[in-house]
Amino acid sequence: MTRARFVAGDAQTAARLMAAIRHAAFPEQWQSAWSDELRHIKSRVENERAAPGAKASGAKASGVKTGGKTSASGSRVCASGGEVYDVKLGPGGLSDIEWCAQWLALKNGARLPALQTPNTLRQVEAARGAELLSPAEANALRDAYTFLRRAELRLQITQEHAGRALRHGTPEWTSWARSIFPDEPDQAAARFETEWRANTQAARAVMERVRDEL
Repeated sequence: MTRARFVAGDAQTAARLMAAIRHAAFPEQWQSAWSDELRHIKSRVENERAAPGAKASGAKASGVKTGGKTSASGSRVCASGGEVYDVKLGPGGLSDIEWCAQWLALKNGARLPALQTPNTLRQVEAARGAELLSPAEANALRDAYTFLRRAELRLQITQEHAGRALRHGTPEWTSWARSIFPDEPDQAAARFETEWRANTQAARAVMERVRDEL
């Protein structure tokens, strides 16, 4: 509901519906039980994703098995040994950033209407303006989101489908890295690893701080 918006139909009906949605999505009085429930949902998503044999969203489309542990780099460790770079569901990935922004909007949107936007980056900037995020935190989320969106698009182009994950070191992964840094093909893989690690670790740290203080 935080992403709902009017696109077609009767404008008056849409206005009434959007008012009801805003009332439900951005409550004036926040309850601590809601924070506990949201943390539980996030934990459940991560635990189920990390279960042996589980396939993260996007990895299934790419034929990548992602059951296993999470590496310090923010990628996933495959049961077969390689790291899986999951642009959507990996630690510090797009999902973490979106959860973070929407948590802040859910809890504070009633008193801070600027948070009531379906756009993640606008939510991040509104949270910065309201001092819900420090400038460094907002920059970390913005930079990670921009990098990961670019990576997601290049992955879809190179794979010619909507996959969101690849195993490190495969020819497909190397092509992915080179598509992101086409001007330096010899250094693309190393730079991709460095950029991925820096962005996902920074985004994950912000998400965990927001989650713990929700």
